[in-house]
Amino acid sequence: MAAKRVVSDYNITAGIYEARYSEEQETKIGFLLTRLRPEEEALVLDVGCGTGMLLERLKGGRNCVGIDPSISMLLEARRKGCRAELILADADHIPVRSGVSDYVFSVSVLQLLEDPAKGAREMLRVLKRGGWVGISALLKSFTGESLKAAFGIADGEAYDSETVKDAFLIAQKP
Repeated sequence: MAAKRVVSDYNITAGIYEARYSEEQETKIGFLLTRLRPEEEALVLDVGCGTGMLLERLKGGRNCVGIDPSISMLLEARRKGCRAELILADADHIPVRSGVSDYVFSVSVLQLLEDPAKGAREMLRVLKRGGWVGISALLKSFTGESLKAAFGIADGEAYDSETVKDAFLIAQKP
């Protein structure tokens, strides 16, 4: 579960979030989407979707589900015209059936969770066998290799980017 203070901060800053962080977040999203390209019919889950920036890049949100614990961030996503299904929930209690998602993305969220390993397990739980994860987390909290360990994935691509100060994991669920 995200700390109450973190959720409160995002509720307060939702209206200015993109003005502050869109360039940084778009770089991370671009990095993930150059490596994972969901098919038109794929079901995509964005855990910690915030204002919906990744969802907008994916078919305008069709066949996508965004999950975030901040009601203000979800309302901002909707105000901007995000067409994805948006769900108010925490990353460590994703209210989605097991094994239904073709892709799970999460951009700079794990380090905000009280139990990042629990969040990783939840993301894998909702992912189909053979589905793909595209994850980033702040480099001060994770490395690409420690993301692999958190997700319990031996294979996959792990990256550490000093430029964007994030670690990345691109991997397929066995």
